[in-house]
Amino acid sequence: MHSSPTTPNEPHGHGFVASFWTYFTACPVFDVYQPRFACPMELSSSVTSGRWRQFRHDPSLFSSLAVSSEPKTMQVLDRALPSIPRDTPYLVSPEFEYDVELNAFFHSADMLGSAISTRTGYASDLLAFFNFLHVNRGGKDWRTATSDDHEAYFAWRREDPAGPRVATSTWDREVAATNRFFNWQVRRGVLSENPIPQRRRRAHRQRRVGGVSRETTPATHSHGSGRTRVDWLPASSYRRWRDIGLRGYRTDGRLDDGFRGRWATRNATFADMMVRTGLRLSEQSNLIESELPTGCVQ
Repeated sequence: MHSSPTTPNEPHGHGFVASFWTYFTACPVFDVYQPRFACPMELSSSVTSGRWRQFRHDPSLFSSLAVSSEPKTMQVLDRALPSIPRDTPYLVSPEFEYDVELNAFFHSADMLGSAISTRTGYASDLLAFFNFLHVNRGGKDWRTATSDDHEAYFAWRREDPAGPRVATSTWDREVAATNRFFNWQVRRGVLSENPIPQRRRRAHRQRRVGGVSRETTPATHSHGSGRTRVDWLPASSYRRWRDIGLRGYRTDGRLDDGFRGRWATRNATFADMMVRTGLRLSEQSNLIESELPTGCVQ
């Protein structure tokens, strides 16, 4: 039997007044070639509460440091942060340590092709698992996790009446993120094995990722979550959904007097553009007039 862990609301970095890097750059001694950095200073209780924390990389923090910091400090920072994209997530341990080998995953070649929102989601999923290890599995970290730890986490997340009882789709996303992280660490030689239990894929579902055959899949991955997924939608069905849901028409083609939606034409146009171009929501919402084809702006 495993004990039911507490379920605190973990902040994801956006609400923190204190930035980890602000403290990190103030450390008098640290070696960027060591796998972990520790910052020996007094910190606020909101940061040192005994749990893993998630932050975002913000290069603008260094603009003010460039003037006030010693040249040697800035040289160390240049080596420690080699062109990490803005907003790349990173995790800080309960001991306020920055683990280089852990956080390298978020700006690795495997992840740089993903949107920042995807990388942030991966960091959040890993954060939850790492906090479970720390709080409920004897203070373990990701390097010492075992298959028993992952199975206990599965039981709590999915089956424990006192646990969050997350949806199948949520769990599948979490285990996929965790499995990808640990597989990456195994390929780099940081870990000898993946603590996520594996099972063989069915022959027709085996695939290749990055030139490597993927014949296994996480054993705790659900078996039927994808069966109701809609892989494609006929154009006629999309237009029906758009007209009824966004434009306020009834099924018989007449205007629905009870429709209370606002900006119907704008919303329908936005949806049409997404369907026709395949742009991400964040990409399309940030388009400017000069980027639109000639004749589209009136």
